[in-house]
Amino acid sequence: MLSKKQQAIRAAILDVIYTQRPISRIDIAKKTGITPATISAVTGELINEGLLSEIGELETQNKAGRKKVLLELCEASSYYLGAEISEAFLAFVLTDNLGNIIQQKYLPLDCNGHSDNFLTEHFIAELRDFITQAKFPLTAIGIALPGNFDPASDSRILTNNCFWQDFDLKAIKNAFDTPVFFANNVNCMALKTRIFQPLADNFIFLNVGRGIRCAYMYQGDIFSKNNFLIGELGHLVVLPEGELCECGKRGCLQTYASETWIIKKAKLLYQKTTNTYLHQLVTNENELTLETVISAYLLGDTSVVLLLNTALNALAITIANLNLLVDAKHIFIHGKLFENPQMRALLQNYLRNDHQLLPESHERNFVVESYDRLAGALGGCALCISNMLLNKND
Repeated sequence: MLSKKQQAIRAAILDVIYTQRPISRIDIAKKTGITPATISAVTGELINEGLLSEIGELETQNKAGRKKVLLELCEASSYYLGAEISEAFLAFVLTDNLGNIIQQKYLPLDCNGHSDNFLTEHFIAELRDFITQAKFPLTAIGIALPGNFDPASDSRILTNNCFWQDFDLKAIKNAFDTPVFFANNVNCMALKTRIFQPLADNFIFLNVGRGIRCAYMYQGDIFSKNNFLIGELGHLVVLPEGELCECGKRGCLQTYASETWIIKKAKLLYQKTTNTYLHQLVTNENELTLETVISAYLLGDTSVVLLLNTALNALAITIANLNLLVDAKHIFIHGKLFENPQMRALLQNYLRNDHQLLPESHERNFVVESYDRLAGALGGCALCISNMLLNKND
């Protein structure tokens, strides 16, 4: 049984290896301040346990002295289940300790007409079914939430969306013998980016969905993760005289760029405008989706072009402001809107225009990612690793 100090040393070593692999023992010592003798002892234990392996010597120009032996994480040393809960879907993935996907499941969700506790029961049933199909021993379960999680009151999702007021996290935790961890879905996606890519630098992960939120990875952890207001970019005011947001303010970013508001405005166009391509793409306004709106944009629908150009410009301005305020070497932008390559290219173009103060080489640090519908579930697996191996408890 390891002491707390031994666990902390082991976690610090694994954290460096996860984010900067492959790496030598002497470089781990330099980055952590842990003595070379302790590094050698702990990494020796990790090799014996099958978590690490030596993959060869580092080739350098300097031939004098001992060459550095590189350490790498072993695949399939442990297994984790990640899940994301959304109003629109449930997503499940089973990965190994390096984020290699072994099994996945994605379920569109429609809770209309069901009882208040339907979603909790349905989620538990689907999770049990997914575990039954898995042929690997689970170390932990990580669940990405559409809101925040306070361990002090561990039964509810902390959100102003009444849809989740009866969703019972405690019932989920009690339904399984395996350790279960909860965290905000965007925080989970940021953990995925750091642990599975890997990326040790400070960075921002910005997700554009039904709302707009970002997580700031600072010195190896989510910045101010216990202050649930931090990162709520959707309620950043971009036009003080703008449209009325549900939060009571006017001109919030999400009223221009979130999926919910883009579709809401497209429905208004459908109702009020006769010369929109939307009428040719769907038979009624309730069939409108983000994909439909993008299709109308690509067809050259004037009103929809203005709608999406305004949305992406507002996002670019917000990202430009973030870059001036926060020490982030990378800003990752993710969302279903960017499943379309033209939308990704358009946002990149706005970002270039909004960053004329920056050197040209810095532009490459803005990464508009292809949409991954499993990103939150993969983040759940990263949450497990963060808690079980790296001791970064949420």
